[in-house]
Amino acid sequence: MYNERQDNFSVKDVILQILFVILFVFILMWLFPSKQFVKDSLQPLYDRIFSENILIMKDAAKGYYTTPRLPQNVGDKVSMTLGEMLDKKLLIEFTDSKGKKCDHDESYVEITKYDEEFVMKVNLKCSEQENYILVYMGCYDYCKTTICEKDEADVKTPVIRPSNPVVKGTVNDPSNPGNPGNPGQPTPTPDPGNPTPTPDPGNPTPTPAPGKEYICEYLKVTDGSYGPWGSWSSWSKNSVTANDLRQVDTKTETEVTTANKLIGYNNITKKDPNKPIYGKRQVKVGTKQVTSCASYGYTYQPTGEYRYGDWVYQGIVKVYSIPANSATVKYENIHSSQENCGDCGGEKYWTAEKYTRTSYPVANKVYGCTQYKTETVDVYGTIDVVVDYETTVVREPVYKQVKVETKVKYYRYRTRELKSGSKDYKWSNCNDTNLFELGYNLTGNKKEK
Repeated sequence: MYNERQDNFSVKDVILQILFVILFVFILMWLFPSKQFVKDSLQPLYDRIFSENILIMKDAAKGYYTTPRLPQNVGDKVSMTLGEMLDKKLLIEFTDSKGKKCDHDESYVEITKYDEEFVMKVNLKCSEQENYILVYMGCYDYCKTTICEKDEADVKTPVIRPSNPVVKGTVNDPSNPGNPGNPGQPTPTPDPGNPTPTPDPGNPTPTPAPGKEYICEYLKVTDGSYGPWGSWSSWSKNSVTANDLRQVDTKTETEVTTANKLIGYNNITKKDPNKPIYGKRQVKVGTKQVTSCASYGYTYQPTGEYRYGDWVYQGIVKVYSIPANSATVKYENIHSSQENCGDCGGEKYWTAEKYTRTSYPVANKVYGCTQYKTETVDVYGTIDVVVDYETTVVREPVYKQVKVETKVKYYRYRTRELKSGSKDYKWSNCNDTNLFELGYNLTGNKKEK
């Protein structure tokens, strides 16, 4: 009994586990789609970012390339990389869908001139994605500036020329063919090789109102043309390149010149300037003041001692203080006394015998300088100077002049001018064959006479 229960439980358990695993796998697949699914879902967003970036480059280039910056001759090209556009501040740095900067060198704008228009190629490379667009530009009737982008949806109404035009100034109502005064307007015969284009509904050919006379506007567009060639220039060795405005003629002549031909070598001993020999040299470095003796002789120099003469009696002197002896003065028999003036209180004084003697300084006789002088003298120093150079033996080539024939190409050129095109507007009858023959076309504008 126990074994049977255990078997039944094991089978159910296995089945439940399998179902649980399958359910878990489906839930995971639903919650976490595959990497390819995510990539495919985001690809439209990546493409939109790439397209916006390439349009940003196109708009920046259109604003920069004005007429003076465009190529002038058919086949000429001008280009500018994305890095150069950023340096010129034509746009700001942009990134791709991965947040990385686009290639500054492989991303570029290139404009090529053709006969009647320009083609601008805008190439953008970001990470692994790279693509380009072509933009056609020219001087079209609908341009608000000198040059603009070609817009096929904005083409003017085509001109329809009648095969047998009626030369008449009055245009009556074409909706009433029974009117004797209305001969009707002839229908132009289409050319099989050049079918008549359908007029643009946005710019229809003017339809005159009944009983009114109108005149129409004509336009003649004259393309640029070249003038006659000028005179040839003088022949020159300077290379000249031909183009639409310059015609170049060349000729080759043989000229005999002289050239140096190597015939051998000579061994020459030369001093090597890179190996100097140095020596000592006295050079003046400055000056100084020097004091010296100008003359010599005997002089007496005091010793600080004195020699005295005999004492000489000078008489009795009266003093009011006790006299003091010195080396040259002495007093003897000194007596003190009082002045006698009654009640005045007499002053005390002294009397003495005064003796003096003369002193003589003792000096030694010395031989030496009796007069000095001060002079400015030069001060010299020792420096290292180049006194010579070491010698070395070199092989010097020996040449001989020989005659050489040389092919020389000469150039001359002549130029012509490019006359700019023009637009001429005229108002006249709406079927003016004379203007048609002169190359004028209807513009679609009309006004009442």
